[in-house]
Amino acid sequence: MKRGERAMRQQQMRASLAREDLIRPDLIRKDLDCLRHKIAKIEKRSTARFDNTSFAQSVKSDSDNAHNLVTLPKQYENNRHNEDILQFDDPALDTALSGGINLGALTELRSQETRQTGAASAFTWILAHQMQSFLKQKHNEDLPIVFISETSSRLEGGQIYPPGLMSLGINPATCLFIQPRSLHDALWVAELTAKQKSVAATILEVRGNPQNLDMAGTRRLHLRAQSAGRPFFLLRQAGEEEATAARLRLGVQSAPAALRALPSQRAFSNSLSNPAFQITLEKSKNPAPQSFILEWNHDSHSFTTRSKDISSNPVDFHQEQPPDIGGGISLSGNGSDQASEMGRVVAFG
Repeated sequence: MKRGERAMRQQQMRASLAREDLIRPDLIRKDLDCLRHKIAKIEKRSTARFDNTSFAQSVKSDSDNAHNLVTLPKQYENNRHNEDILQFDDPALDTALSGGINLGALTELRSQETRQTGAASAFTWILAHQMQSFLKQKHNEDLPIVFISETSSRLEGGQIYPPGLMSLGINPATCLFIQPRSLHDALWVAELTAKQKSVAATILEVRGNPQNLDMAGTRRLHLRAQSAGRPFFLLRQAGEEEATAARLRLGVQSAPAALRALPSQRAFSNSLSNPAFQITLEKSKNPAPQSFILEWNHDSHSFTTRSKDISSNPVDFHQEQPPDIGGGISLSGNGSDQASEMGRVVAFG
């Protein structure tokens, strides 16, 4: 057979196969489903449930591959109607969050730059502490907070400083700190911890956008957190916005702290008030992103939204004192025998 005739015969066979494929699209779908399942088995990952019922039944008959199907069990459906919600007690913020933050779901918190890692980490820890207090008050359970940080996040963002947690009102003795050597180990520990009901909350700190935390990876974490009814926080350092299975994604950065208020509700100069965070609802049920400034009061363990700027018109404490304070003794700052000005201060020894 000549080369030209062989090429023509091959073209005719391809054309006939194409016509058969157009006639039988169900065979194409079944072959694609089988191929996707085989690829998922080789890559050791889960596959989505398909519409073809015959294919699903054939896969379920295989005991080795039945666990690879990502189905939605009845326990997940039941949890949707019995969800615990953490509210901020602010009508505008709770309305924007559709009631509050879900305790049995995956929530992502993202810092756009590395310098905002401290603010995002502090805000995440405060949320986890709020969940811990909520579970202790409602279910009478004293459960720990599990913090998992992978190596690159610790190298760039630093490690957790326990006195800093105490300044936020968090007791480090009620927390578990896990530092895996690799991202793979961190994800393995996170999946094991997410399905445990013996923890109050789980925090996974990663840097950037790892490939293992795509839609499929975050969906596994979300389903485990939903099954256990415990919150899972994905803290992402200097990461970009991407599609994940998180119900809520918040962009967190530090906000300027307001000046401390005097009993007269006037601002006291050279004295800062509670730490403030600017959060942006990047992924929520609202069509447009919204931004809020929250102040954390570690004495009352509560958030308050900043309604007005109290830093305007600050009050100098010494200038506000009456002239006869102290029984006729003037303050050292306003006395007549003050030390002469030394000039420009370069540095303190």
